[in-house]
Amino acid sequence: MTIFHFLKKESDKPLLKLGLLTAVSGLSSTGVLAVINLAAQGESGKSINISYLLMFVAVVGIFITSQKFILVEGVILIEDILNNLRIRLSDKIRQTDLLNIEKIGKAKIYNRLTQESALISQMSVYLITALQSGIMLIFIFGYIAYLNLMAAVILLAMLAVGVMLFHKNNIKVYAELDATNKAEIEYFNSLTDILDGLKEIKLNRKKSNDLFSHYRKISTVVQKLKVSTGYLFSVNTVFSQAFIYIVLGAIVFVLPQLNANFSKEIISTTTAMLFAIGPLTSLVSMIPPYEKLNLAVENIYELEDQLDQHSNHNEVQPIDGENRFKNFKRVELKSLYFEYHDNEIYDNFSIGPIDLTINRGEILFFIGGNGCGKTTLLKALTMLYNKLDSGSIFVDDKLVDDTNYLEYRELYSAIFYDFHLFDKLYGLENIDPKRVNDLLKLMEIDKKTEFKEDRFTIQNLSTGQRKRLALIVTFLEDKPIYIFDEWAADQDPQFKNYFYDILLHKLKAEGKTVIAVSHDDRYFHVADRVIKMDYGKIV
Repeated sequence: MTIFHFLKKESDKPLLKLGLLTAVSGLSSTGVLAVINLAAQGESGKSINISYLLMFVAVVGIFITSQKFILVEGVILIEDILNNLRIRLSDKIRQTDLLNIEKIGKAKIYNRLTQESALISQMSVYLITALQSGIMLIFIFGYIAYLNLMAAVILLAMLAVGVMLFHKNNIKVYAELDATNKAEIEYFNSLTDILDGLKEIKLNRKKSNDLFSHYRKISTVVQKLKVSTGYLFSVNTVFSQAFIYIVLGAIVFVLPQLNANFSKEIISTTTAMLFAIGPLTSLVSMIPPYEKLNLAVENIYELEDQLDQHSNHNEVQPIDGENRFKNFKRVELKSLYFEYHDNEIYDNFSIGPIDLTINRGEILFFIGGNGCGKTTLLKALTMLYNKLDSGSIFVDDKLVDDTNYLEYRELYSAIFYDFHLFDKLYGLENIDPKRVNDLLKLMEIDKKTEFKEDRFTIQNLSTGQRKRLALIVTFLEDKPIYIFDEWAADQDPQFKNYFYDILLHKLKAEGKTVIAVSHDDRYFHVADRVIKMDYGKIV
């Protein structure tokens, strides 16, 4: 899909007005050329021809007015399209299965929604100018045909040859652009490793050097691809500029030999050709960005297609009425089985079949080695991975299915090991700031941050402090079931004791169900049941 198909498809405004004004702008520019030629053919030494002067002022005025409107309206049009596109894709991310988002990868999503859309935004003015230049060239070509038909035929034939040669080289350019884009995503991942793993590599020079060697290798690949692409672009640019001069030479030197009468129109025709150099250069210089724009459009739509494959509009349905599962007594997993199907990423890992009953108001600990499937089970249990390979989840003998799984999810408030901490309490209304600040004091982070205007003032905290802040948010959400994925792992002994010996008992007394992943056998006595997992199964 080209950028023009993209604009036509995504715009909710009629493009006819913009197209007509672009035509007016091109026609008025050709009018300037015609008036100049007419005035130049007048007898020298005479006074200024007022008629030609007024015509010149009129066509220049039309050109300026139409040009300004085209540029302003064009930018507004493209930015409206990009805004709608970002909102649509972000909404589809909300609707897409978590597993699919993990497979696509953050790097690709960031690239498409930021870098690719930014390219379209940055190139919008140049794109509109190039479009206008193309229309202007059509009118100038018509004017040359009016002056001398043979000159127009020769020009058309040479342009056809030039376009074919140009297109042949552009096939290579497009392939290089695609390879560069993929390499840049890999580069982004490598850069993220350096930034996110800075503490670890500072403690291990061998790891640091190895990682940097890998980063440098990827960066060099990107550099070589960009040089190769730049070379192809340069060849096209030089060819197009040289081609302009070849066409001029043909008109000045060859055409008079073919048509004896052409000498009368040679000055006007040459002037027209010289006048065309500006828009032709503008059009040619836009070809490399145009190819990048086309690739950006394809990449954005590729992402949207990937999102659509696993999209579910039910994910964003508004809450309607009271949760039917609110007063549940038990949650049952019956022969639950889930498998990662992307072998390249997940190496065919699976959990299950699992049979498990979770009773309201009990404390469950999940234990087991790293990679045994604890977190995957929690994601399947909470229906974050909502496409099970087999098995079922029941709440008080009621099957959880596509009609009610959103309500089922609402039973849970979770702090996963890779949790995200929002600075604002989204989804919570009428929160008493005093209560929040009292909880901050209880968690001993009131000196680090405070709650003002529905948001936390500072989030640049240690991992343990961030987890305590996340814990406060779960308290405020007040859900029936709490999931803590190794919450206490980063806490000092004081808060570890508080979590196991006080907090969990307090939640149990309030009728809450607690599911915690733990490795600390000193506190296993706190749980009503300790469930061990190994190789994706409960053992």
